[in-house]
Amino acid sequence: MGSNARSLELGVIICKHCGTIIDTVNTNRVQTFYSDCMEESCVLARLEQGEEDPFIF
Repeated sequence: MGSNARSLELGVIICKHCGTIIDTVNTNRVQTFYSDCMEESCVLARLEQGEEDPFIF
């Protein structure tokens, strides 16, 4: 039997500022990770709110 089934990715990475789903990751259980997206509108909104530098990780 062929293995054409895709693995189910239970982890999700969400932008902590705008809530956009950035990516999914293969994890052993359901997990949510928060990070900063690089969408132009989100970066500009962060700059307007006075965040120091949205490009520093």
